[in-house]
Amino acid sequence: MKLPKNKKVFPKEQAYANGIKLKRIQLRTLTKELEKLHASQPLTLARDSPSKVVFDNVSSNAKQRTVLRLKDKIKSLPRGTSTQIRKKFGINLSKKILPKTTSRSSIQTEIETFLCRDDITKLCPDKRKKIDDIDYVTFTRCVPSYIQKSNNDSWGTCLCMTCLNPQLKYEKLHQLKRKYACIKVIVDSTPIDLYDLAKDEMKINEFKDNLAELDTEDILVTFCEWQKLKAVNFTAPVSTKVSMSISMKEFIKKFIIEVDVLTQHIRRMPEQFRAAKAAKEQAKENTQVAKIQLDWSENYNLKQAREEKGAYYYEQHIFIQSGFVWSKNNSFSFGSISDDICRMAEVAWAAIEDLLNELIEKNNININFISDSPVSQYRNKTMIFLMEKLAIDRHIDIKWIFLESGHGKGVADAVGAAVKHKFDVVVAVNPDNTSENALSLINVIKNTDIKFFLYDTTNIASLKKRIPNLRTVKGTASFHEMLATKDGKFYAKTVSNEKEKLVQLNFQLITTFRRFFVLSYEI
Repeated sequence: MKLPKNKKVFPKEQAYANGIKLKRIQLRTLTKELEKLHASQPLTLARDSPSKVVFDNVSSNAKQRTVLRLKDKIKSLPRGTSTQIRKKFGINLSKKILPKTTSRSSIQTEIETFLCRDDITKLCPDKRKKIDDIDYVTFTRCVPSYIQKSNNDSWGTCLCMTCLNPQLKYEKLHQLKRKYACIKVIVDSTPIDLYDLAKDEMKINEFKDNLAELDTEDILVTFCEWQKLKAVNFTAPVSTKVSMSISMKEFIKKFIIEVDVLTQHIRRMPEQFRAAKAAKEQAKENTQVAKIQLDWSENYNLKQAREEKGAYYYEQHIFIQSGFVWSKNNSFSFGSISDDICRMAEVAWAAIEDLLNELIEKNNININFISDSPVSQYRNKTMIFLMEKLAIDRHIDIKWIFLESGHGKGVADAVGAAVKHKFDVVVAVNPDNTSENALSLINVIKNTDIKFFLYDTTNIASLKKRIPNLRTVKGTASFHEMLATKDGKFYAKTVSNEKEKLVQLNFQLITTFRRFFVLSYEI
């Protein structure tokens, strides 16, 4: 700071001027250091807004749907919005998005052409619309991507009565928890499906102990369950859904009993499947062993081509017992066809007599059966008698493994569906022929790997004459594996992984009443 020469400078003013000069020098020094520091650091980009961060992390399909919605509303958006979206998100709302051109595979085109043929599908006014079957793998491969596919856990409980009744009661408790706090404390932390709870022994026991605390509650419970009831025009009991109202104490008692049965039911299932798999492996390795898995299919409703409308009220059913045979030299599927409308044990045996004779003639001295366990068809005294008689007469060993009730679905059901599909094709491609019965269908079927066997009322009546009047074998309903040996011995197991028990069968003739009966006891 320059001062006039003739002006006198006081000490305080001189000190103030020197201080200002020093501060200016320090400021210039700090400014240069700050510029050097900025030059040495990398450039930082501007931070994205939260909305852009969210938009960048959503799926491509969601982005596409958002853009399409904005395009539909572009005329109603405020002025300048389109420009701001383009600058911020890089999306041009003015650009037209053309539909994707996907090249269709030849198999997809052939499937669509095949299903559009008039002789394959038709417009049907009835609620039962059906198309011809295609290979399952091909069908699943051609399912559109927008169809949500379910996983194994989403199927829930099975539909057998043993599984379904306790599940219905279990769901009723979950409904009541909204109204009663005492129930909510017990069931609030349990899974939705009772099957998941019953698999764990410790959890299910703890759950049953907690349920016992509800015995003192004064609550009336209204629920539904399935029961076997006698119906008009039916010889066997019919499954009927019944509604009832009982006290909470009776409800809990009934529920706990069914849970105990369900727990044993769940434990037996894997053991029976393992035994069935072991029998299959044995048949594929040993030339003298054959495995037969069989089951009754749903009745085939025989309809004529170009059927007159009045024929709708008359239904002709064909009964099919289908299955598959495993052996080392030759494995094949089969179908036993008949116009007879009975499915009792003697009919089930008559349907496979020709098949058994064919296998025995091929030196199969060990025959293993796999089936579900209905007492009216396979697991009964009549089947025990026929097994033992054939084992002794033909000098073979016969084993029968029963899968858990309601869990016997398998290859036999697939063969039954294939047989019914064959019948549909026969009727469709031969519209000028008259399909009167099972024999007329079998005579027309050609080019198939399924072996067909025909039985009728004559075969059934002949077999019935050879069966005496029998008393029930004690414990038959609990048998899950039976074995008849060539030396006349009969063994049974309640579960396939347990040790077999000898069941002594004594067939005696009482001349006074001319009746046969069977006595049984376990050793």
